[in-house]
Amino acid sequence: MNGTVTQWELQNASPGAQEIVQHCDHLTVLGYSEVEFPDFEQRFQAHPTLRTHMRDLLARGAVDWHHNDVWPDFDKLLAWRGTPVAHPGKPEYHYVCQNLNHRMHRYELVRHLVRSGLANTSQISYGNQAIPWEDCQCGRIHWDEDARGKDPVINTLPIWFEPDPRYSDSRWCWHQTVELFGPPVNVWHQTALSIVTETSKSDTRVTEKTWQAVLYNQPFVSVNGAGWHSKFESQGYRLSHNAFNYAEFDGLPRSKDRIAALVIQLEQLSRLSPQELYDSVSISAQHNHELLIRSMCEIQLPKAVKRIPRANSSPAAKIFYERANSVLQAVNEYARSS
Repeated sequence: MNGTVTQWELQNASPGAQEIVQHCDHLTVLGYSEVEFPDFEQRFQAHPTLRTHMRDLLARGAVDWHHNDVWPDFDKLLAWRGTPVAHPGKPEYHYVCQNLNHRMHRYELVRHLVRSGLANTSQISYGNQAIPWEDCQCGRIHWDEDARGKDPVINTLPIWFEPDPRYSDSRWCWHQTVELFGPPVNVWHQTALSIVTETSKSDTRVTEKTWQAVLYNQPFVSVNGAGWHSKFESQGYRLSHNAFNYAEFDGLPRSKDRIAALVIQLEQLSRLSPQELYDSVSISAQHNHELLIRSMCEIQLPKAVKRIPRANSSPAAKIFYERANSVLQAVNEYARSS
């Protein structure tokens, strides 16, 4: 018997998922973005019986995990939270940098931004401020350069930005797959440029974090793996070469070096007014938005999703199916009206 469940159900040991996992011969898991089972098991799955059954299925090669590597379009669907609106084009700030969960490369970036004085004309958030550094996922203690202890600059920042009410409609929340907060588009549109911090410092995949910036007409620069911008541009998207010299940071192998080199350029660009900066980087935003919409209109749901209504699927998987089709319908309606 084949079965389909979501990662969220496995994580939370949902009764419906337990029943399917225990009795199926082949399992399809609708996973979130770059997360797959080996990491997922260590970090999340606490239910011992469910974990044992999953190990057995994995040992037999009987698990298909649909995440970013095998279905990159998944993250484009996750990015949709409502009808896009144009950037008003009148920014008050230079940069916006949203960091919901602590990661070492995000910490390094924010520390550079604050110490370079860029936080004074930017909007920067940093979540998980209360986490003891010795318990963070980086596996190391963070020391301030001047005094032992947690770097005080983090505590001066807001923890998060309130979601824009226009993008908080529950229809677009991917319940039982992953819970994503609505994007703070109103905050983004107050700024000339978004500094997008992806989950991994070494990954070159594009996740919903970047797709949301593109979808909602926000100029951006991304912080992630070496060569990310070159790979992004190779897909037909445009970069802001008139503002950034990507060759000076994009290909550097060490994350710390990429971040330091990027911040140097951000410092130089901050000499412009927010309006001048926006005018220089917004040229590519509309092209990227239109290309993303066209690519989303061509998305074909994989067989694993198409067969959900006819297969032994969990309640959350059925919600996934309904929401995925709703997004595709909304995207096509938006494209026709644009």
